[in-house]
Amino acid sequence: MPWSWSVIEPEHQLPGAPAIAERPGTPVELRRIGLALLDSQVWIAIATVLGGGLSFFGSKYLLSVQYRADCVVEWKPIGGNVEETGGRTLVESVKLPTNLAAVRTRLDLPVTLTALGAAVEVSSAKKSRLISISAVQPDAESSQSLANAVAGQFVTSRDMLRRVVLERHVSIVQDDARRAGEVVGLARAELDRFRRVHHLLDFRLEREKTMNRSVRASNEAEMAMAVASGETARQRALAKVAKGLTQRVVQNEIETDLLGRKLDEARANLLEARASHTDAHPVVEGLSAKVQKLEVGSLGASPTTMQRTWGINTQWTHVQSEITGSEASRDAANARRNVLDASAGSAAERLRWLKEIEPEYEALSLRLKSLEAHHEVLIRDLAQAVDAAAHANSGLSVVSPAERPTNPSHSSKRLAFTASVVGSFVLGILIVLARCLRRGACYVAAEFAYWSNMPVLGATGWPALALPLKTVVEPLLSQAAGIHRLLLVPGSAVDVGATQRLARGLRSHLARRTVVGKPEIRVGAIADVVHTLPKLRNQVREANIIVVVATSGAHNAFSLLGLRDRLGAQQAVAVLVVGVGVELAMCVDRVGEVDEFWSGVSGTVPVKGAATSEG
Repeated sequence: MPWSWSVIEPEHQLPGAPAIAERPGTPVELRRIGLALLDSQVWIAIATVLGGGLSFFGSKYLLSVQYRADCVVEWKPIGGNVEETGGRTLVESVKLPTNLAAVRTRLDLPVTLTALGAAVEVSSAKKSRLISISAVQPDAESSQSLANAVAGQFVTSRDMLRRVVLERHVSIVQDDARRAGEVVGLARAELDRFRRVHHLLDFRLEREKTMNRSVRASNEAEMAMAVASGETARQRALAKVAKGLTQRVVQNEIETDLLGRKLDEARANLLEARASHTDAHPVVEGLSAKVQKLEVGSLGASPTTMQRTWGINTQWTHVQSEITGSEASRDAANARRNVLDASAGSAAERLRWLKEIEPEYEALSLRLKSLEAHHEVLIRDLAQAVDAAAHANSGLSVVSPAERPTNPSHSSKRLAFTASVVGSFVLGILIVLARCLRRGACYVAAEFAYWSNMPVLGATGWPALALPLKTVVEPLLSQAAGIHRLLLVPGSAVDVGATQRLARGLRSHLARRTVVGKPEIRVGAIADVVHTLPKLRNQVREANIIVVVATSGAHNAFSLLGLRDRLGAQQAVAVLVVGVGVELAMCVDRVGEVDEFWSGVSGTVPVKGAATSEG
């Protein structure tokens, strides 16, 4: 095998994917790039110096002097919580067109809003209460006045916006309070209508009054019933007393019998005692015993008839009067009890009626109370909103007004100068790199080996440099032992002359050698010409080894990519680079498996990984 192939390990390879060969050489030789940069360092330095000089001249004479004035505004949020969205909104609202237009009118600036906005810078740290407002102007006083004007207009606009929001809130609360008052009036009118329909001034007072009347009537009825019972008992006692009394009594008589008179007196005393006491009373018992004694004594005496005067018994009259009064009191008590029972029943009936209408009354009353409470809350909120609108404050204040800058700001000039110097240096490097990589040309052996995927037998400065031909021929023939037929193929029309000279040199060198089995040297058709491709393939089949002669810088990467397929995959093919410049003499001149290539030239050796079709 003329050169080696490296295969990806199975664990890093997709199933069924073919082995990927590693190309020899490198796409671009870094040494060539480095040598080009070293050779062009003077021009790069000149470009850098010229760029710096032009930048200095432009920044000194073309760029105007700018003064920067800074003003700091502090934000004290009402809630005390600094939100990131709130701070960002404030920063973005500083340069609103309305604010910039007001500042332009106030300062009478003949600039557009876009230019004025570009002259103002606003910044604020994350979750910070400080907002920095900077103004950049050609004049120090202008920058100071612009920064202060922007800050003042910003604070004023935010205060006005806050006042407008609060006034709008006041209007909303006023409407809510008015509607709530109307609803309260409707609820109160409905409750008043309920009271008028049911003849109620105050439901709770009416219920308490009715309950008190019911209790009082019940108590008084019980008292009347007790009085009637007492009067009945008294009447019975008086009737019992009245049974022992006579309606008529002797009011005047003349007695001749003393014992009889005493007996009469004792009997009278007994009657009086019985009117006031019971029969078991000691006085009544004593008088009864006295009467019995006198009666016993009078049995043996002879009675005396005398003239008597009869009259109404006052005791009987008094007892009868008491009985009549007791009956009247009893009847009055019973009548009063009946009236009070009726009043208690009426009160109980009214209580039942009040209990029936109580849920409706409570619902109306509770609704009125809740609406009144809501209306009071709205009235209180309205007072607070009016007070807040009268003292509207957005929480913004200028804590550090802008001062007159004493020195101009050189940041833009310094930036322009630095950018120009760096840009000139980078531009010079890019120009050198573009020259090195123009047309994608290959110059050294490593680049030819990578893009052609073939080993490079050597790289020499012949014929561009004044080198003898034997410096190329002798190393080539020293390794070509066992070659029967050597085919030299010019890579392009540019390589035809060098290929023919190389063939003549090889033949001349072989003619002077006294060895057996000298190889046959032939020159093939041009490799990149389409109409000579069939002829070239026939020549390749007859050759033992093929060497493509390629001039440095005459071939690009795209022409080398298909070179191996055009020459065929069944022959040993290598590249010989000629015309390498003296500045690239230090680069590698042999790339790929050159030793294995020469060891397999004695016969036809298939090349692994190359295409087999010739079409």
